[in-house]
Amino acid sequence: MKTAIFLGAGASAAEGAPIQSALFRKYFGSPRVQKHSPMYRDLAQFFKSIFNINLAAPLKKITFPTFEEALGVLDLAEAEKSLCEDLVSALRFRVCNFHLTQIEFSLFALTLY
Repeated sequence: MKTAIFLGAGASAAEGAPIQSALFRKYFGSPRVQKHSPMYRDLAQFFKSIFNINLAAPLKKITFPTFEEALGVLDLAEAEKSLCEDLVSALRFRVCNFHLTQIEFSLFALTLY
């Protein structure tokens, strides 16, 4: 291994990577985001359904959840399938989980390299 990246507890922020509370705002504000892609549509549905966040609103006015909070909702949905089958099927939680992870890694890669 040639490179190791340590994340968490502010270690990545010292290198210019976004902290959890700014992760989604930085991602959705990026000019690289394709607003007509399936990933964007899935995430827009997820944020609207779970957090009542409209991604069409000005990003400065949106209070995004942390990355951990967003993943926590998906983990809970998966763990409690019997209690929230409609949510799980409607939001395709595994796809959203994958998309959220892609966001995190792409932002870190763009920021740190």
